[in-house]
Amino acid sequence: MRPPRLSPATDVRRLIANLDLSVDGVTENPAGWMPVRHPDADAFVQDVMRHTDTLLLGRTTYEHLAAHWPTQPPGSSWIADFVNGTPRAVVSRTLKEPAWVGTTVLPDLEGVAALKQQDGGHIVTLGSVTLLGALAGAGLIDEYQLWLHPLLHGGGHPLFPTDLKQSLTLLEARSFPDGLLLLRYAPQGGTP
Repeated sequence: MRPPRLSPATDVRRLIANLDLSVDGVTENPAGWMPVRHPDADAFVQDVMRHTDTLLLGRTTYEHLAAHWPTQPPGSSWIADFVNGTPRAVVSRTLKEPAWVGTTVLPDLEGVAALKQQDGGHIVTLGSVTLLGALAGAGLIDEYQLWLHPLLHGGGHPLFPTDLKQSLTLLEARSFPDGLLLLRYAPQGGTP
């Protein structure tokens, strides 16, 4: 069953769903199969992150990230500095006391809608496929940034719930020399 559709105001922070996937739609464990991005793709990601001040995660993704990133020394990479230095919000009913400093727990999607109403920069998801399905069903995603990697993974779960239907408007399709594609979409009627 999908969550109820929420009606966020029009003058709110943008929630961007950023996700890596294979040509056959697999998003699970991209660290196990995802090649290093082309430097031009990295530059695009860094530009988006400069305008981002909150990471939004599901509990499982949070647990994976919390087991790795806090152990990375400052200055070891731009992504380590970004992930460790950016406040995180985790949507979870079971996580009560997050150990990773700078993490807030939101018990439900109403908490996400309230977060969007606050002043600030972009809110960006990393991974969190189950959460993305709920956010899409509730109409909370303003933009999808899908990184399509030129490979077949050969298994895994679908990107979104099979009962989710949503028309999208293509904002940008960009290819990189290594075959990677960036596909940016907005829900029809959403913020371009």
